[in-house]
Amino acid sequence: MAAALLCAGEGVDLGGELRGTALWRGTFERIACSDPAAARAALDRRVDVVVLDRELEWAVALLLWMRRSPRAAGIPVLVASRGGDPEAERALVSAGACAVLRLPAGREWDGCLARLLPFAVRLDLRVPVRFRVSGRIAATREARTATALDVSETGMLLEAAELALGDELHIVFQLPAESEPTSLQARVVRRAAPDRWGLELTRPGRDFVQTIRALAASLEPGPRPDAGDPDGATPRSPES
Repeated sequence: MAAALLCAGEGVDLGGELRGTALWRGTFERIACSDPAAARAALDRRVDVVVLDRELEWAVALLLWMRRSPRAAGIPVLVASRGGDPEAERALVSAGACAVLRLPAGREWDGCLARLLPFAVRLDLRVPVRFRVSGRIAATREARTATALDVSETGMLLEAAELALGDELHIVFQLPAESEPTSLQARVVRRAAPDRWGLELTRPGRDFVQTIRALAASLEPGPRPDAGDPDGATPRSPES
C-alpha cells in the first residue's frame, strides 16, 4: 500500500478537502500531520508522496530539509493551494515542490498523481486473477517465472522471487478464456511484499485493453464499484 503524508496546520482538514481524489482510494494509506518534527519522522520511515497545504508556515522549511535528506530527496511533493498568493506558490516550487494544485480538488489531482505514482494510482479497474507468467529481465536476459494475482489495463501484481525495483521485463502469459498468449513489456515499479511486485505495463495495445475490460465485465456481473473507490473497499486512514 502506498503512503501519503498530508501536512496542514492545526484544525485544517486537508484530508477532507482531498477526499474525492485518488488519495482516498484503496491503494493509499494517509498520514495526517500538523507538526514539522512528526513530518520528518514519518519521512524517515516510508512515504510515497507528500501534500503540503500552501498556507502551512513550515512548508518551505520542510521542502528544503527533504531535498537535502538522502531518504526523502526523491519523494514527490504537491502543494494544495486555495489561490491568491502566486509569490508563495513560486517559493514552494523553487524549494522543490513538483506541482501546485488548486482546491477544491478536481481531476487534475488524479492526473498529476498518476504521472508521479503510476504504481499506486490506478484509474482503471483491477481484475483479480491467478495465472502463470514467464518473463525475461531485459538487462541480463535471465528467465523468471511468476504468478499474476491481479491485472488491469496498465499494470499487474506478481508473486515472484528475485525481482528488483526498476527491472525491465519482457513477459508472456495467457489470460483466462484467451486462446493465444499475450506478450508485453513491463517495468517493476513497486514492492508490495517480500515476494510481491507491482508492474507497470509499457504501451499495452488496444486489443489487450479491450480484453481486460471484457474480463472485468465477466468477473463482475454486478454494477461497477463506485468510481471513488475502485477496489470496492474502505481504505485505512490514520486521520479518520
